[in-house]
Amino acid sequence: KSFAFIRQFSHSFCRVFCVHCEPMQHANPAHEHLPAHHTPVRLGATNMVEMVFPNQANHYGTLFGGNALKLLSQAAFLTASRFAPGHFVMAACNDVVFHRPVRLGQVLNMTGFVERVGHTSLTVVVSATVEDLCSGTCAAALDSRFEMVAVGADGRPVALATSTPDTPQTATPATTNQGDFMAV
Repeated sequence: KSFAFIRQFSHSFCRVFCVHCEPMQHANPAHEHLPAHHTPVRLGATNMVEMVFPNQANHYGTLFGGNALKLLSQAAFLTASRFAPGHFVMAACNDVVFHRPVRLGQVLNMTGFVERVGHTSLTVVVSATVEDLCSGTCAAALDSRFEMVAVGADGRPVALATSTPDTPQTATPATTNQGDFMAV
């Protein structure tokens, strides 16, 4: 399993989040000669991990809903971007369900996958579980569905350059200096 740590900067803080790249088994004999850091990855599947810190919490000590939506939308964007080359924008965020609060110090594990492929858009489902690091327990926390549209330089929709999610797709992951990371 490979992880990429991505830094996001703003004027007030730096945040690091993790994207998990799930290697595929060498189902294709043509890939068996590749070194581990060139193992194909399934496009469109993204895992992100985020610990809840005080600047993300509301006055109840739980993850603020707006910050939860931001994290879910980042996971949807990364999922769409890994599935098909190009630029994506969010057209809709539907069916967001908050199953339970995510408290300070707990970890939010988000998993995104492509559910539907259209001519210019993708439906991305992002589910999240909450993990308590002290007890080791995990439970469903959030579910959401996003419509992501591929756009060109002019901001207008463009056709996707991909096949359906039922077809296993592989690509050689981008590498960083360690060679085992998918850089997003």
